Amino acid sequence: MSQTLFLKYENDFQKLLGEFNTNLQQYPYTQSKNETLQTLKSTLQKAEKQFQCMQIELKASSTLEAELKPKLKQHGQNLQTAKDNLTSIEKSKSFEQSQPNVNFDNKRRLENNTNKIESQTNQLENCHKELFHTVDLQQTIMTDLDTQKKQLLETIDNTNDIRKIVQQTGRDVRVMQNRELFSKALKLGLIGVLTLGNIMLIYYKI
Repeated sequence: MSQTLFLKYENDFQKLLGEFNTNLQQYPYTQSKNETLQTLKSTLQKAEKQFQCMQIELKASSTLEAELKPKLKQHGQNLQTAKDNLTSIEKSKSFEQSQPNVNFDNKRRLENNTNKIESQTNQLENCHKELFHTVDLQQTIMTDLDTQKKQLLETIDNTNDIRKIVQQTGRDVRVMQNRELFSKALKLGLIGVLTLGNIMLIYYKI
């Protein structure tokens, strides 16, 4: 039972400490610093209570001390670090309140830096968008070029086919012309032979 309770308290402690660290990181950028500071204090107090409960459960179970004591020691170090961070914030806040002008200048400087970072981030995002657009445009152009290349190759193939058809047609025409000439020559030869035969027939009759 002691180990089960220890693990429960440990889980709650880690959640609270995680919440504390998250709020701590957001503290410089929040507008309501007093409210955030009170939240940090309250969260750290709850975490400390859970740590104390872990200590009690560890003392109640001597058999688990060797196993759980290193974890408790690490949690204690984390808790102390959180306390130190909270103390540092409180001292810084007290110093800022004692020097309002300095605090105003720092706040203004922080806002200017934040605005610059946001502007640079926007510029970087715009550059990324333009880069992606350029890449898309390049891919579109390459696709169009490939399509035009294929069409050109198909046109060349069709032209070669047409050329072959024209050449074959020319050969067929020449063959037909040669046959026609041969037919005419044969007809003229027959006419000549018949004429010569008729002449000779008439000659011999006379």
